[in-house]
Amino acid sequence: MQGDANTHFFHQYMKGRRRKKTTPFLYSDEGEIRGQKEITNHIVGYYKQLFGHNNPYSMQLGDGFWPENLKVGMIKIG
Repeated sequence: MQGDANTHFFHQYMKGRRRKKTTPFLYSDEGEIRGQKEITNHIVGYYKQLFGHNNPYSMQLGDGFWPENLKVGMIKIG
């Protein structure tokens, strides 16, 4: 059975690499955060807070804001 030793070695190598790249927990102001879902929620919440709120603005440009010569118009073909 050729390849068994190589396959076993490769799988063991990848398991070790996966373990090294995994973040088992984070430290925050609230304490230790464990579990992939909790870590993901903490990171997403941090960046949402960092980049601001997600409230839509009600600001609109007035009709006369752009001069007529700078407006892009629709061209009918056919």
